[in-house]
Amino acid sequence: GGHSLLATQVISRVRDSFQMDLSLRSIFETPTVAGLAAVIAAGLVGTGDYEAIDRMLAELETLSDEEAQRLLTPGNKSELFS
Repeated sequence: GGHSLLATQVISRVRDSFQMDLSLRSIFETPTVAGLAAVIAAGLVGTGDYEAIDRMLAELETLSDEEAQRLLTPGNKSELFS
């Protein structure tokens, strides 16, 4: 229930930020920020949208160690791509 709603929010934010659709299945198969970033990057490479990849990587690089660790913690409900 709740996890599916959170996953749907992530899918919507990814769609808004990167103009690409993720499947609900991909969210549950890659439950970490690093895994999700890899899925998004692979999708963007296929579209040739290297500017979007640069934006995503720049955003990830601005995270402090604490923020990155919090996002990588299993079960974390932090806002992604806000």
